[in-house]
Amino acid sequence: MTEESEAGLGLVVENLVTGYGSIEVLHGVSINVEPGSAVAIVGSNGAGKSTLLRAVSGLLPVLAGSITLGSHDVSSLSPHKIARAGVGHIPEGRQVLQRLTVRENLILGAQGSADAPERLDALLETFPALRDKLGQVGGQLSGGQQQMLAIARALMANPRLILLDEPTVGLSPKLTDELYYLLARIRHEWKATFVLVEQNIALAADLTDQAILLQRGRVIRTEPSKSLMHDEDLLKAYLT
Repeated sequence: MTEESEAGLGLVVENLVTGYGSIEVLHGVSINVEPGSAVAIVGSNGAGKSTLLRAVSGLLPVLAGSITLGSHDVSSLSPHKIARAGVGHIPEGRQVLQRLTVRENLILGAQGSADAPERLDALLETFPALRDKLGQVGGQLSGGQQQMLAIARALMANPRLILLDEPTVGLSPKLTDELYYLLARIRHEWKATFVLVEQNIALAADLTDQAILLQRGRVIRTEPSKSLMHDEDLLKAYLT
């Protein structure tokens, strides 16, 4: 699959049912993410937010419904093929390869591309804090540095759809602010489509155009992100 656009890949999920083994977590979820837009997936713990991202990236089976990237149905593709199709997934918990160096982590993110060294040089312009850490193993980095490495590793594959799962978890307010400016810069410069799972509603509202509220594996509401931030009744009912 090679179809890409300057604005990124669109994502359409229709009536998605998925889960873990015999446990069904999502019950007919449908979302439509326009190419180049940024969408926040919000909801309380256990609502199915991470499950949705894992299904989109092929890590969970599509038991019913469909997932479409651009004009291609990817419901039955493997995670590797979905990544090749232009999807970058930054999972919760970062999952940096602890015993590999920063450089090795990043090169792996390029998925065998022949121009990986050139991509690395270009990417370090966006992530200058990693330049001096290239020979250091991932497990020795701070939490904030590991999160930056996880994001940079995903970008090494030039994704057109970026899935971010709780990127600010465990970070101090200062590091959260730094990450916010980094994500805003990436969105502006890369023009990729963003799907963000984030408990920090203020940050999610600033980074995204639209918010999709999940509760118990179902879509409850879809509205502009900034409207959600100021709807106190909704926040109390579904996000506390």
